[in-house]
Amino acid sequence: LSDVRDFFARYYGPNNASLVLAGDIDKKKARELVTRYFGSLKRGADVARPNVATPPITAERRITVRDRVELPRVFMGWLTPSAYQPGDAELLVAAHILGGGKAGRLYKSLVYERQIAQDVDAGQTSLGLSSTFVIDATARAGHTPQELESAIDAELAQLAEHGPTPREVERARNSLETALLASLEKLGGDGLAEQLNHYNLYTGDPGYLPKDLARLRRVDAAAVQRAVRSWLGKDARVVVAGVPGKPKFDDPALPKARGARADKAAALVAGADVPLNKAEAWRATPPKAGPAPRFKAPRGDSFTLANGLRVIHHHNPALPLVSSQLVVRSGGAANPERLPGLAGFTAQMLEEGTATRSAPQIADEIAQLGAFLDAGSSDDVSTVSLLALRATFERALDVMADIVQHPAFPIAEIERQRADRLGSLMQQRDDPET
Repeated sequence: LSDVRDFFARYYGPNNASLVLAGDIDKKKARELVTRYFGSLKRGADVARPNVATPPITAERRITVRDRVELPRVFMGWLTPSAYQPGDAELLVAAHILGGGKAGRLYKSLVYERQIAQDVDAGQTSLGLSSTFVIDATARAGHTPQELESAIDAELAQLAEHGPTPREVERARNSLETALLASLEKLGGDGLAEQLNHYNLYTGDPGYLPKDLARLRRVDAAAVQRAVRSWLGKDARVVVAGVPGKPKFDDPALPKARGARADKAAALVAGADVPLNKAEAWRATPPKAGPAPRFKAPRGDSFTLANGLRVIHHHNPALPLVSSQLVVRSGGAANPERLPGLAGFTAQMLEEGTATRSAPQIADEIAQLGAFLDAGSSDDVSTVSLLALRATFERALDVMADIVQHPAFPIAEIERQRADRLGSLMQQRDDPET
């Protein structure tokens, strides 16, 4: 409690805080409200930005963890440049080239071609003092962490030796830009307010978005190759393998650390109070209610094609993005009694090949356009959804139309999808809620 109060007194002052407002409120009203409710905050001491040198990893570290899981899993992690520093954007692009969904190198190799992995992902988590680059993969039944690690190492070596293609870099940049812009459609949570605060915290400039897009667009293939060579070496990583087995806790320092922590906590609770801002009289009177809010729900314009397809259109010029969704009034409730799950299986197979496009071609083309395509079903409907940049939407819609109207349902893809779903069922046993 003493530590909490001390932290509050030290940091929760106007010199250390920013209040981000995003939404339907003008600057004059915002200033009035903030002054009314936050103008009495007392200034705390200045807090210097920490300058901490993160100790580097100079030799590979490995650990195997046994637990009650169905499928083995491998994590590889590296320490990488902090947010918005040289190398950060290049590794964001590298992560997408390796783990960017079905168009990523790791998915194509481990999941699609060799079918040794149930899923695989790669990501650069950009942080203030030191970032982390993590690759994780779940083995398919019958395969081992060693197989996964060997396959991942082969892809990393290929990327370091030969670099990515310019087309791969363009694909990653487009997808990252679409995802960033799409997040700004939302005001709270992980939306616009959070992004403004994020830029302010890490760069000191809440309006950093144009610079962020510019640094992303400057990344080229040579820069990505240099970053992979510099930061993703075997001697600079930690490898964790999670395997099925009986959990074992063999850290001799663990019980001692727990006891010391408990003793410290008890001592803190008995500590002296830290003075905070005193209660003020004006807080006893609640503010008067303003005018009742008015909300105008969006209403799309509707028209019908000659073939009977109803189209609902809503124009929103706020961001250079276009979203579409095809809704078919049939879902899981229409499954034949002898084939439960058929609606969902069918919907997922739409992305696995058409009369003129293979599954990898569909994934590559959609990713190249910076778009996101998804198909699925619920009890009552089946849907195919598309999100794309305004500049690439027309070409992405062509792919969406192709998978809806000309699905090929290749036998090899059906069997691959079957194996994937069986693996997913095994993974559900690891989730207590499921």
